Amino acid sequence: MSMIYLDPLGIGGIWIDDTLPEDSDNANYQTGKNNHFYGQKHTSESKKIMRKNNARAFKGRKHSEETKKKMSEARKKQGNFRKGYTHSEETKKKISKSLKTI
Repeated sequence: MSMIYLDPLGIGGIWIDDTLPEDSDNANYQTGKNNHFYGQKHTSESKKIMRKNNARAFKGRKHSEETKKKMSEARKKQGNFRKGYTHSEETKKKISKSLKTI
């Protein structure tokens, strides 16, 4: 099985299995010739509108103190995923050995 990651705009793409036949589930993905916008280009006017609406959506705005406090609390709750775990002696030796070979 061969997987291809498609991300033409750099905003998060999709994985496609290129070994599947055209009529499989991959045909439902809107990429290439399956895309309704394939072969077309945005007009300069529509590009201006998209830039205005998307690129600077938060520019010039600030979070309220209440929102900042909520974000801070949410980050504190996440914590460190390794907290409370320790490496075994065997793993410590492997790490030590690998660092010495550098």
